[in-house]
Amino acid sequence: MHAMNIKSERFVLAGQLLSVNSALSLNSLSDVGDALLFCQLYSDLKTRKFDAPFTWYSLHEKAMQELKWASSYYKRRAFEPADDAAISFEWLIKQGTSSHPEKQGHFEGLLRCIAILAPTDHRSTLFQRFTVKVRVEKPGHLTFTLQLGALDGAATLTSLFMTFTTTAEAEPDVYRQVFSPDKIVGEIDLRFSTHNWDVSGYQSVRKKVQSFLVGKKDGLILPLPCTLGLDEGDE
Repeated sequence: MHAMNIKSERFVLAGQLLSVNSALSLNSLSDVGDALLFCQLYSDLKTRKFDAPFTWYSLHEKAMQELKWASSYYKRRAFEPADDAAISFEWLIKQGTSSHPEKQGHFEGLLRCIAILAPTDHRSTLFQRFTVKVRVEKPGHLTFTLQLGALDGAATLTSLFMTFTTTAEAEPDVYRQVFSPDKIVGEIDLRFSTHNWDVSGYQSVRKKVQSFLVGKKDGLILPLPCTLGLDEGDE
């Protein structure tokens, strides 16, 4: 894994984009990456994320608690979009952060950092592999399930989980794509949360996490350099 430096940086952790703006030690920041990746991969083992995103989210939340991330805020929005809505990922971020609008620009910046990459970039292909599913059992259907996260100096993680299914074809520039409401199948599901991390308490489960990740995490945590000058949205 690449070392996380003590400044605002961004990373791709499988199906999550993470920004880190923290004064935690380098060892603790490395533990953050391991812990968050563990939660994803553990949940992936227990259920199929794209088939049962709500079950997956519950398993992910349980894993977070086991790794000493205490939930301090949670809000879910599940809705069918209005007929005149122009649905983009930035639009979804706006809806999902309605309770904490100060986080909107931050998450938009994270998404733009992946959107500007070439579709063949290894960071882009990694993120798509964990966030976009062509539904073989439902021809013409795509399901998106992704997370955006921000870790601040107080070891508080702010996260936005998004999932929806569409009959639209994925464009090469999918993270800038606009989806028509009539192409959305069922409800859009957005979950905004904050978790406070007990860094010292994590030491009791650290070996378990590291043991689980042996042979699994190679290539799943990648730096996401971004030259868009978007740090004004960082907390």
